[in-house]
Amino acid sequence: KLHDFISPSTSAKQLIDQYQKTVGVDLWSSQYERMQEHLKKLKDVDRCLRTEIRQRMGDCLNELCYEQL
Repeated sequence: KLHDFISPSTSAKQLIDQYQKTVGVDLWSSQYERMQEHLKKLKDVDRCLRTEIRQRMGDCLNELCYEQL
């Protein structure tokens, strides 16, 4: 029903931006923060997996202790 309130010269983004200004809230900040946290976790997993792959391929063995070898 949002399209009922939008004039042809007003985009949906402009309407949402105006709503955020009027109400004083940021509709996207919580979603952005969740996405940033998820991205951080994925980067950590990626880094660990890449290190493990390098170690299994015989590279980057300096980081391993004697028991891990």
